[in-house]
Amino acid sequence: MRHAKNSRESRKAQVVLVRVVTPDVSEKMEKIEEEETCRLIEDAGGEVRKVVRQKRSHPHPTWYVGKGKLKEVERALEETQAEVVLFDTSLTPSQMTHLQEYLPVKVLDRIHLILDIFSRRAHSREGKLQVELAQLTYMLPRLTGKGRELSRLGGGIGTRGPGEPYLEVKQREIRRRIRHIKGELEHIQQHYQTQRRLRFEHHVPQIALIGYTNAGKSTLFNRLTQEHVPAQDQTFTTLEPVTRRLVLEGIGEVVISDTVGFIRKLPPWLIEAFRTTLMEVYSAQLLLHVLDASSVALDDERRTVETILKRMELDTLSRLEVLNKIDRIGNDERQHLQLLFPNAVFVSARTGEGMSELVERIVYELRKGQQQIHIFLPYTQLGKRDLIFKHGSLEKEKHLREGVEIIARVPEWLSTLFAPYSMKSHKTGDEIDQESSDVVS
Repeated sequence: MRHAKNSRESRKAQVVLVRVVTPDVSEKMEKIEEEETCRLIEDAGGEVRKVVRQKRSHPHPTWYVGKGKLKEVERALEETQAEVVLFDTSLTPSQMTHLQEYLPVKVLDRIHLILDIFSRRAHSREGKLQVELAQLTYMLPRLTGKGRELSRLGGGIGTRGPGEPYLEVKQREIRRRIRHIKGELEHIQQHYQTQRRLRFEHHVPQIALIGYTNAGKSTLFNRLTQEHVPAQDQTFTTLEPVTRRLVLEGIGEVVISDTVGFIRKLPPWLIEAFRTTLMEVYSAQLLLHVLDASSVALDDERRTVETILKRMELDTLSRLEVLNKIDRIGNDERQHLQLLFPNAVFVSARTGEGMSELVERIVYELRKGQQQIHIFLPYTQLGKRDLIFKHGSLEKEKHLREGVEIIARVPEWLSTLFAPYSMKSHKTGDEIDQESSDVVS
């Protein structure tokens, strides 16, 4: 009996995919979007048996597809013996109710599918809480009163809901649970904010990796930090932020974070549910926007991430585009992309190609806010020189009878701290110019 049960659990759910294609979508984009959804279904443990498509100026308000096309969906179910119909959109609660009542199998939409994958990837306490919050937020307006949708959450794809205790609850109980989860996440946020405040007080620069899902962010993170966080050829491998420290020459110690990937058609409430995960992005001084150079949808994926950043009010942060996976493209394509992305860094996180240039560019971007200082440190204050090594870069120094003359590049806050030791407060402008030319390395 146990063997039979395991066999049923390991069998992929058979899925009929339903898509509406509007006239403004090109054939190339139509193919890209469909392949992406099929990939999501595979990552959620399903198998697409048939795709039913319909070209319409806009989706049907009740059925998403026309009533005639819905008959075709029924025939596809009979032919394939599929147990799931997945609509490649975010269905309205009304559409979901009508489709559940009409079709004899489980009805899911794109958001339910993404939440299912999120549930599989969540491991930490905050990750599981965020997924549960998103699931309950999704579920709440879709409660019909008859429990028809909830009663169909059996085995297979689209079943990784917040747990059996919630399948029979009423709306007020779900709202109560949502409030409780938000309180828990707010407590976790406060803990993270304390950590970020300490980093800010110690003036540790922060870098965050962002990008479309499966662009290779985690592999790049591992290459930069020499870590071994999970990095697989799957969507949403990283659901919870991973943060590590590293030392960059000329900058000192920095913190770098790997974050959840973005994807098309993410509703604002779903992004909001993962605000705890994305808090690392809000406190970053530099965003590394990782792009898959080998993707046929490169431009669209770039626009998707930029749109989400704008929605999150993060579009004003300093960003460096990193075109990853160049080991998968030829020289001609690489040259073409270099013309399209003249300011980007081209790397292969898998092979290590281009990584030294990337580190140099990161240092350059972080040093944009640095200032050159020309100071005189008495020997009694020489311990302060360590701050330069930790947070900036020493350019020249000269040992004199009473102390050390230093020329360095440091962050603005450190420049303010060293202001009382400025050479200008000890010597005239002419003397400064003369001594600067005599400074030795």
